[in-house]
Amino acid sequence: MAEQLPRTYASVAASQPLVPASPTILDPDHLLDPPRVVKAIKAGMKQYIPLTALTNAACRTAYRTAHKGRDTVRIENGVLTATAKEFDASRELHLTTEEFREAWPRLVRLVRDHHPHAERELLADDFHGWFNLITTKPKFSMYPGLFIALDVAVRRSWTARPIKLNFWQEELYREHMQDFLLAKAAGTVDERGYPVETTHGLTSTSNAGPSGAGGRADTGFPGAGGRADAGRPPARSQGQSFREPQRAQSPARRMEPLRWCFLCGLPFHGEPCRNDNPPYLKRGESGLVQPDGSRLCVKFNKFGCRGSCRLAHVCSLCGKEHGAQHCPRHA
Repeated sequence: MAEQLPRTYASVAASQPLVPASPTILDPDHLLDPPRVVKAIKAGMKQYIPLTALTNAACRTAYRTAHKGRDTVRIENGVLTATAKEFDASRELHLTTEEFREAWPRLVRLVRDHHPHAERELLADDFHGWFNLITTKPKFSMYPGLFIALDVAVRRSWTARPIKLNFWQEELYREHMQDFLLAKAAGTVDERGYPVETTHGLTSTSNAGPSGAGGRADTGFPGAGGRADAGRPPARSQGQSFREPQRAQSPARRMEPLRWCFLCGLPFHGEPCRNDNPPYLKRGESGLVQPDGSRLCVKFNKFGCRGSCRLAHVCSLCGKEHGAQHCPRHA
């Protein structure tokens, strides 16, 4: 009786040689998919997957660090349960535009290849549509930190409950813009929307999902309503290449660039604004303030403020009780 091949080789077709005749040149730039991310997607994406886990640098080290993401096993009432360990999202707000563009197509492809739902093609298209909305915005290259924070908030909301992704969240974008302006005035983010380093360490987003109060997603902007983690700076994994955060500026230096628009707080505009330096306002530690020290509501002047608000609802151009967009000086 002929000796049988080991089971390892039993499924190999007889016509397929075990050792190819010619050598195969391996591509040194070929990156393997992170096993933890693939596993999370196969499980239905019940946990948030930060894009920091899908950059080229993260993929190069994914197999070396796979042991750090093992499930947590617990015994409760005699029942053995395994809980997937959360991904480290502490550096996601520091992604560069290049890393963001590396990571999101990889996430779309992995959803298309590995999600267990029968409609995974539609889900992958939905993700692709959302990322396309983000990256094609004219201001994405100017304020990448702002749009990355918006993406984090939307995808965290999707993880908590399914929502239509391929849809521009205008209200959420306005909230983020408001928080970005306040955080920039306070010196906790730079002009591109990235968190800056403070004396207490790196400001960063937490791993928590949307807040419980009203279900509003975390803005990710430190010092502007977002739930930022002001603790010790997170350790960087070997091979990661996230953007280096800037050092926080002194109050005198932060208040120096009064060339910024007092209406919207931005140094550049897509259309003429002519609101560079209203004489009665000044830039304080917490935002734009009036002579009496009361803080001005930027949202009221930009696009209207709804709901309870304790900030001053007066014009940033003349001080009267109308929004700056309706001020005769702005016309």
